[in-house]
Amino acid sequence: MRYYPLFFDLQGRCCVVIGQGRVADQKALLLQQAGGEVMRSTCFDPDQAAGAHLIVAVVDSDEDAARLQVFAEQKRILLNVVDRPQYSNFIAPALVESGDLVIAISTSGKSPALAAQIRDELEQQFGPEYEIWLDWLGALRPRVREMLPDFEQRRELYHRLLTLNWRERLRIGDKASLKQELGKLLEQAVNDLKQKVNS
Repeated sequence: MRYYPLFFDLQGRCCVVIGQGRVADQKALLLQQAGGEVMRSTCFDPDQAAGAHLIVAVVDSDEDAARLQVFAEQKRILLNVVDRPQYSNFIAPALVESGDLVIAISTSGKSPALAAQIRDELEQQFGPEYEIWLDWLGALRPRVREMLPDFEQRRELYHRLLTLNWRERLRIGDKASLKQELGKLLEQAVNDLKQKVNS
C-alpha cells in the first residue's frame, strides 16, 4: 500500500487553493463543505500559504509544482498538486457520499479516471437509504452505550441490527415498523444483559 488512507478533520483549519478554473473551484468547494477555511489564490504566495494546514494547487508546470513541494516540506504543510502526485505528500481520492457515509476510492495516483469510474459504479449501489439508516444508528448509539455498558453486548446488538433487511424496507418506505423493531431489539438486548447479571 503506497498511501495511508485517513479522514482529516478540517473544521476551522486554513486551506489554500492555488489556481483557476473548474478543477480549482471544485477543490475549494469540497474543502469548504468539509469545514475548511478556504483562501483562494491564482498563484503561489508564500506569505499567504505559510499559515495553511493544507494546500491544493492546480499549476501549469513542473517548476511551479517543485517550488510548492519544497515549501510544503519546509513548513510541514499537507500538499496536493493536482495531477502531479510526484510533487504531493497526499493525494485526494474519488468520493462516494450518502449523508455521513463517505467511501473513498484511490488508485494511488495511477489512474484518476479509473477511480472516477469505480465511484460512478458505487454510487448506483449506495442510495439514500444508507443516509437514513446511518442517521438512525448515530442517534441510537448514545442510548445503546448508556443501556448496554458491556462492549460485547453492544457489538452483538449492532450485528443483529444489520440483519433487519433495512435496505429494502427503507427503499419501500417501511420506516415505522423498522423503527419499532429497532426499539424491540434494544429492549431485548437490555433484558438479556439483566438476565446475565442476575444469573
